[in-house]
Amino acid sequence: MNVKTDTNPTSPMELNSPDDPMGKGGCSSGPGGRWQWRGGDFSPNDSWEPTINVYQMARRIEVCIDISGMDVNKIDLQVQSGSLVVRGVRLAPDPRRTDEETCKLVSMEIEHGPFCKQVPIPEPIEMYRVMTRYADGYLWVTLPLRSHG
Repeated sequence: MNVKTDTNPTSPMELNSPDDPMGKGGCSSGPGGRWQWRGGDFSPNDSWEPTINVYQMARRIEVCIDISGMDVNKIDLQVQSGSLVVRGVRLAPDPRRTDEETCKLVSMEIEHGPFCKQVPIPEPIEMYRVMTRYADGYLWVTLPLRSHG
């Protein structure tokens, strides 16, 4: 997993990589207000957003992101002053079959393609202590709160 943190709370961090087609660290819109997926695979034209839960405890914020079916090493996670940004591309699931078998698509409800989710973080956090873990299809991000003392 590619995890980046902005240690300077006054300026947002930029990705500046080919994986960031909009050139900025946040979730920017492409033509028509959404990212466009240009793969040769059957997939939606619009991006999707994984579902999240955010929990605030006395000394930390825990963010749980549902990204089942993804390779954790292909997820880009950025922690900036005031927000958490997670992005990646989830491929459509493909059934196991032999070369001789044909496959007719009957129903396709699992969202796939590129995604970007920006989560506002209301409290100042300790950037150098951010931790992640991936278990059972969930990406957990622990954001320790900065002490006020």
